[in-house]
Amino acid sequence: EISGANDRGSYVQDTASPQRTAELDAQAQDVIARNIANSPGAIAARYELAYQRSGWAADGLPMSPAVQQALPDPDTLTASNGQRYYRDIEGQWTNNGSPPDGNGALELETTRAMLQPALAEQAQAIAAIRQSPPSLQEQQREETLYRYRIVGTELKPEWRDAIELATQRTRAAHGLTADGSVKLQRGPTGTFGADSPIMHLQRGADGVDRIAAVTSSEDIRQALLEVQARQQPAAPAQPLASMSRASDGSAESDTSGTNASSSPHLVMDMQVRMQAATAARARQEREQQERQTQDQQLAQARAHALQ
Repeated sequence: EISGANDRGSYVQDTASPQRTAELDAQAQDVIARNIANSPGAIAARYELAYQRSGWAADGLPMSPAVQQALPDPDTLTASNGQRYYRDIEGQWTNNGSPPDGNGALELETTRAMLQPALAEQAQAIAAIRQSPPSLQEQQREETLYRYRIVGTELKPEWRDAIELATQRTRAAHGLTADGSVKLQRGPTGTFGADSPIMHLQRGADGVDRIAAVTSSEDIRQALLEVQARQQPAAPAQPLASMSRASDGSAESDTSGTNASSSPHLVMDMQVRMQAATAARARQEREQQERQTQDQQLAQARAHALQ
């Protein structure tokens, strides 16, 4: 129920209709999904996949303890009030022995229900990587994507393909070996984006990394045109919101590939977009209803004034 002051200074109590209740539920789930996708646990899970796919795990390189501690646990969650709750074997949530207030338990259970499928998918993806270690080409591709992620840029699928094509051409043209590394350069505007130049580093006999070649912004854009030309017969991809806003090639999530378990992102990223669309539709319907209610109240006020 919703209580508030009307235009006469008194208070009225309004019981939400089933439609309004559904709208509120959708909005609540939207908030929960966004909180999950932007949580330290989700970021740590993405890093864990990058750690596995880049070959760092196979090389025996340790994963950061901070990342390990931040990996999500469905039975240890932080609620919207900032308090951390633990779920016991009976399904009860507590913080220092105290249960959550209000709808806190429902919020935690909803978060847990959304998180569990994503964690199962994450575990399957890691198991598949361990069974089939990444090739040198796959490691190079993952390292390049990682360089974009650490500067806050996630790539749309077509930009991923374009960057891979452009960097492969650079390596082939300069005879670069597979054991080199890459580093992004800032663009003309001083920011990082999907078309940022890519430096290819090679280590010399003295152990010093030096720039051996550069994949320029023009190289990447030319490769993008070729990728887009190949994709013309296919259905247009859904536009994704930019996270870094540094370039049109950055996106809120990485959705390349038809197998969701191969994506370095949690499935919550897709849930966020679905929930956001649902919430947007609900907001539009609610605003339309509010306008109709206001029109009716105005008409009633005018009729009352004429009496």
